[in-house]
Amino acid sequence: MAVARMKKVTVIGHSSGKERAIETLQSLGSVQVLDISDSEQPLQGPGSGASSSGEIDAALQEIAFSTSFLDRFQVRQKSLLDSFIGSKVTLDADKYQQTVAFFDYHDVYRKCSMIDSRLAEIRNTRARLLSQKDTLPPWVDLDVPAQDLGGTETTDITLGSMTAREYEAMEQAIRDSGRALDVWPVSRDLRQVYFLLAVIKDDREALDVVRPFPINKVSVGELTGSVRMALAEIETGLSRLDSEEGGLVAEAKGLLHHYDELLALHDELMATRARFAVQGNFARTEQVFALQGWARTAEADTLRRALEGSSALLQVSFADPGPGETPPVVLENSRLIEPFEMVTTIYGLPSYNETDPTPLLAPFFFVFFGLALSDAAYGLLLMILSLYAIKKFDMPWSQKKLFRLLAMCGISTVVFGALLGSWFGNLYDILPPSLGFLRTFRDALFWFDPLADPLRMLIISLALGIVQVWFGIAIKMRATIRRSGLVTGLLDQGTWLFLLGSLIFMVLAQAGIVPKTLSSLAGRMAQVGALLVVAAQGRNAKSWIAKPFAGLYGLYSIIGYFSDVLSYARLLALGLATGVIANVVNQMATLVQPIPLLGPVLMLPVLVGGHMFNFVINILGSFIHSGRLQFVEFFTKFFEGGGKTFKPFRRDNKYTAIRHHVVG
Repeated sequence: MAVARMKKVTVIGHSSGKERAIETLQSLGSVQVLDISDSEQPLQGPGSGASSSGEIDAALQEIAFSTSFLDRFQVRQKSLLDSFIGSKVTLDADKYQQTVAFFDYHDVYRKCSMIDSRLAEIRNTRARLLSQKDTLPPWVDLDVPAQDLGGTETTDITLGSMTAREYEAMEQAIRDSGRALDVWPVSRDLRQVYFLLAVIKDDREALDVVRPFPINKVSVGELTGSVRMALAEIETGLSRLDSEEGGLVAEAKGLLHHYDELLALHDELMATRARFAVQGNFARTEQVFALQGWARTAEADTLRRALEGSSALLQVSFADPGPGETPPVVLENSRLIEPFEMVTTIYGLPSYNETDPTPLLAPFFFVFFGLALSDAAYGLLLMILSLYAIKKFDMPWSQKKLFRLLAMCGISTVVFGALLGSWFGNLYDILPPSLGFLRTFRDALFWFDPLADPLRMLIISLALGIVQVWFGIAIKMRATIRRSGLVTGLLDQGTWLFLLGSLIFMVLAQAGIVPKTLSSLAGRMAQVGALLVVAAQGRNAKSWIAKPFAGLYGLYSIIGYFSDVLSYARLLALGLATGVIANVVNQMATLVQPIPLLGPVLMLPVLVGGHMFNFVINILGSFIHSGRLQFVEFFTKFFEGGGKTFKPFRRDNKYTAIRHHVVG
């Protein structure tokens, strides 16, 4: 398949049909609207009872606050997988429409705001009371009413604490001073002495006596009565706060049945805001509006019928991209190849007139991932989990493509893992004799063990690299021929294909894979190929003297090709890493097995935890490095990129999915 062909769509109509046209465009989701605005007229927001974007934003803020507040009281918190794939709440179409039309979100917001404010006040009050509760126990035996501890008209009273040694020193200093101040110890613990210090107001000399000592001052705040009574009142206050908080929490939980309605209204308001915002791209007068955008050629007829059916006062026309226009890019591939678009889009989209590389990379990525993960049991687990996620969760199409890709990679891993004999590493070696049939099954599919024969695995990895690099150059030659002609393609890339093919032929002859009698022929072919590359690469030099030097410099690129091929050795490294770690996990399990009574029990968490770690970390490694081989070693041979993503104007419900009942 290829990059989808695009048409520029133009819609001109009477202003009375504008809102209906916008709703139709949004429901179809097939037009990327261009900005052709030329007016400063204020916009009026369509639909849902909101007349301006300011009102919509205010409503969205209230809904966001309410949902965030109610999230604190959800019985079931979102799982990590839910957060990753963004699972949605499914609502019947009737329920959704009824919510959008009649739900009073502002009343829910008002109640949530009131409860949240009061809970915050309770938290602050509780913190203050708990602080006082922690501070007052050393002063329980103080019979002076708390309100009198602030001093009198002539006397300042200070409550404080310090270490016993410091207190004794201060007490001695006070006795020696002869000033009108006194100190009384109230209580002691292992580290501190708690005391009451009285001094005549404005007696600076008396204050100078105690100033050198580090007094940790204590405040009893606004308490009244004795300290013992104050502590009792604090306990009563804390109990009252707990009771009130419990009632407020129950009231908040009582609002949870509005949670899905809040999500539905959020999505509807976002759609309304999008319909409002898109009008800023229209050209318009008092009576007429016009819009332009890009749409797929394959959807042109459907789009025309839908728009003209929405209003009799609309005219829809289509045109091919003009000179200098760059349409957005949409990839069109078969259902089998489509998941691999995830790999392409990570790197970037092809330009509009460029070949889509997805079908070209798909078989390589499929094989590379399987070789890198290389454990059949891990492949089965990856496939099952991916298919379960697709079936269980309502997720965006882009995420569904990712899980479809992982499921296909799971199939590849099962195939190559079985050929390489890895099923949770060498777990079959520690199976009891009664499960010997599993070992027989493994042996029936077994080809070779890369841990025992890494050289063969290395040769396979490098051979795959040679094939992909050579294939990438061939793709580039095809593109060059289409753009610049057959001769240019043969000179620029054909000479490299001949040289690299000759070198491969020579290596095969030297290794005896092909008859060694052909070795001299292969060598001469390689020499001819090198001369052809030098001549082709140097042909554009301006001076005849510079041509051979430019050609030799171009020949230097062969080092880059060798380096690219060597990069495929990472398939060996990743495959070995998966197997080695899996075997180590199994060995750790066998070490705890002999422990009396607990051995078999401990084996299970060791096996499950170890293999899950190996499973997750090597899936990441296999995906990243298989992709890297495409991006660095393959795409650089032919892929230019630079395409802009097709971003149609459509409804993107973030939280809800609408279920429509089919009748008949």
